[in-house]
Amino acid sequence: MASTEAGQGHNSGLTDNQERALFFNHLKKIKASKEKLEELKASHARLFKAAKADGFLKKDMEFALRLQGDDSNGEELLEERRRQQRIALWLQHPVGTQMEMFDEDRTPATEKAFELGKNAGMEGQTCISPYDASTEMSQAWINGWSEGQKAIFDIQKMQTEEEAPIVAAAKNDGDDDGDDDFNDAIAEADSDGEE
Repeated sequence: MASTEAGQGHNSGLTDNQERALFFNHLKKIKASKEKLEELKASHARLFKAAKADGFLKKDMEFALRLQGDDSNGEELLEERRRQQRIALWLQHPVGTQMEMFDEDRTPATEKAFELGKNAGMEGQTCISPYDASTEMSQAWINGWSEGQKAIFDIQKMQTEEEAPIVAAAKNDGDDDGDDDFNDAIAEADSDGEE
């Protein structure tokens, strides 16, 4: 009989053979999902290796992902950095000597807009400035986006001209970035669970 954790009586109308078949149906789906997840983890690891071959550490990539996923406008991360700086100061570590560096962002607004636009261009986002079109910041963002797109084009051109390690691991994997396979596997696991 099914565990009481699944809800007592949930499968009470099933025969023992039906309940057994239901169990093996779930087991088969979970096993297939687990195998796909392992493949995706391996693909993910290869992408980190490709980044490392180009001089980017895994912790750098994880930090960037954390920054992009931070919904608190960076306040949580900023506070974490301030605490780390304070402790470094207490320990008289050289990192702690520039405590004021995290106090205030003194970057001019147009410069910041340019850099945000460049990031958007490098990420392949659509060229839609988040700033009012009549402002200098909007123009700076668009100029940054263009520069980001040019940089991506240059990298792609380099990759075609020579077999650089820039995306060799990703090419060996057979997909662009692993995200589509990962999302497909998650969607499939979710839909299997609903059947």
